[in-house]
Amino acid sequence: MEFFEIFLSYALDFVVRHQTSLFIVGIALAIELSARYFKNKNKKIILDQYGESDNQENDEFYLQYYQKNQILDFVRVISTMLCIFALFVINTTVGLGFFSVAVGAFVMAFKDYILSILAFFFVTPSYPIGLTVRVGGVQGQIIFIRMLSVGIMGKNDRGENTGELFIVPSHKFLSDVVAKEDLRPESIFQDQIEIPYNPDKFRVTFSEFLDELRIFLKSNFVAKTTNNVGNFISYTGHKYKLDFYFYEDKYAAILVKFVGKRRENQEKKEMIMRFVDQYMTGREK
Repeated sequence: MEFFEIFLSYALDFVVRHQTSLFIVGIALAIELSARYFKNKNKKIILDQYGESDNQENDEFYLQYYQKNQILDFVRVISTMLCIFALFVINTTVGLGFFSVAVGAFVMAFKDYILSILAFFFVTPSYPIGLTVRVGGVQGQIIFIRMLSVGIMGKNDRGENTGELFIVPSHKFLSDVVAKEDLRPESIFQDQIEIPYNPDKFRVTFSEFLDELRIFLKSNFVAKTTNNVGNFISYTGHKYKLDFYFYEDKYAAILVKFVGKRRENQEKKEMIMRFVDQYMTGREK
């Protein structure tokens, strides 16, 4: 009983002496819990609704979720820094000289962390959620920006998700070269499809098939203008491009190359495969 009374007395004395600091910590915790609550709410409102649909119209619906969360993360960072600063000011009783030395030592010891915190205020306005970048050997779409790190969802050169999530220190955006990549679904990509020609599997000769393929491509593909070739300027005025090589050093192969939006290119591939299927052995033209 005596121990409990001593502990209670000490606890009350601690609360009285540090009530301002405890109040600040309480505010920080309240902000953190509120942010977590609203993040879960955003997930239910924005993400979960797509679980019951085929989502054909919006390939990047998830960006709305991350953009709203970024606002919460920004508030969390600002409030956390203000709380830390307030606690430091309230509880600092040392002299100015010692304070300067302590700050210098702290900066040297935690240089990368401090740079990352400073970078947060640079990255947030310069590299918004949804932007695709290449930094430090990582390429992908920014999906969140936190105090010390940036979350990048990996993408390949065709703009498709790789399934990887990279956590890049924020200070990399200050120290490394950052390239902005245009890999949105509505962007222009170069694509290709290869057609190996095996004489045993085709009903026509290579020359006959090539002539038919050229007629098919000219009839179904549209010549590109400078407005719809993106960065692939050499495709201006072309409907497609053909290349040839030997497949597995045995069979001639045709490489059909074209540019367009991602979904448009996918439709072109399907169309070419249906065409090729007509000339395979056992198929009726």
